[in-house]
Formats: sequence, C-alpha cells, structure tokens
Amino acid sequence: MDAPITVTLVIITGIISFIAFNNRAYYAQAMFSPYQITRDRSYYRFISAGFVHADFTHLMFNMLSLWMIGRSIEGWFLEAFGSPLPYVFLYFGGLVASAIPDYFKHRDNPMYRAIGASGAVSGVIFALIFFEPWDVKLGFFIIPPIIPSVIFGGLYLAFSSYMSKQNRDNIGHDAHFWGGVWGFFFTMVISAILRPDLVSLFIEKLTHPHF
Repeated sequence: MDAPITVTLVIITGIISFIAFNNRAYYAQAMFSPYQITRDRSYYRFISAGFVHADFTHLMFNMLSLWMIGRSIEGWFLEAFGSPLPYVFLYFGGLVASAIPDYFKHRDNPMYRAIGASGAVSGVIFALIFFEPWDVKLGFFIIPPIIPSVIFGGLYLAFSSYMSKQNRDNIGHDAHFWGGVWGFFFTMVISAILRPDLVSLFIEKLTHPHF
C-alpha cells in the first residue's frame, strides 16, 4: 500500500472523529484541555485531541491536507532514513509540540478547549519545505498552488502569529504556528543526525531560488 502510515492516520482519525460527533462524552474526554490535564494528569489529551474534530468540514480540511502532502513526505522520509519511525515521530511529535504553548498559556483556564490535527498536519507541511523549498508550490486560502513552499511557510507563520494576537476566532493559530516550526526543525535535526548530506542539499537549494 502506498504511504501506509498516512493512509492509516487518515482512516483512524476519520473513524474516531465520527464516533466523537455522536458521542459527546467521548468527545469531551478526548479534547485538549490544559486545565483538565493539570488537574487530572490526563496527558493523553495531547494526542487524543488530534483525532477528534469540530465538524465534518474541519475533519475534511485537515485530512485532505494530510492526504495530499503526507504521502510524499512519508515516502521521502522512508527513502532518506530507511525507517518509518521518523515520520511517525514527526506526526505525533507535532501533536504534542503544537499544544505545549497553549498548555502553559491556558492551564489555569477551565474554559479553554482545543481539538483537531492541525498542529501535526502543519508539521508535515513544513517538513516539505526542508526537502523542496522552491520546486513544490503551495496555495494559501483562495490563492492557487503557485507559491514556493519556503515562501508559503514564511507567510503561513506570519499569518498564524498575527491571527493569534488578534484572538478573533476559535481557530488554533498557535498550534498552526508551533506545529509548522516543529515540522521544519525536526526534519532538519533528524537529517543532521542521520543524513548530514541532506542539510547541505537544503542549503544549496535554498541559496539558489527560482520560481
């Protein structure tokens, strides 16, 4: 099967999210709640929140993004590192890393809740920047996929930071920001350890921009 980890993540996330749509007690038990984590030590919420979503649109947006980009990243990771484990750690590490800032910000706030795989998906997208900073093009909202991934990444982080400070919606912009940061730097660090030539290749590609 092509990209078995990505396919499995999409299927399992879809199943669990659909269960949560119809079981509010399960939904409440799975969501990310810094206050509950602090009080009950329910650290599993760092992971479980990534498998439940607010609604079908939220679920489809995240899983479509994961499906479209994750399959390539999984293949590149396997080819580069010879094991599926770094890709698994990229995804699940993204769930945790993207939630840590909100944990410390909201651990005394019993009203704060968060759900969704956006942080992990952002991490997968930003791993793409390390492998192909210029050749792969991405889109941004209504903009078609014409933006080189490294420029897209900069715009994405700037937008996420701005929207987080505005605090005008219920979207986890901090999770998007830190998930992206995690994805890029994890990929760079694991490459520096296991495949230093990939770091040199990234620098070579980055310093020779083309559109």
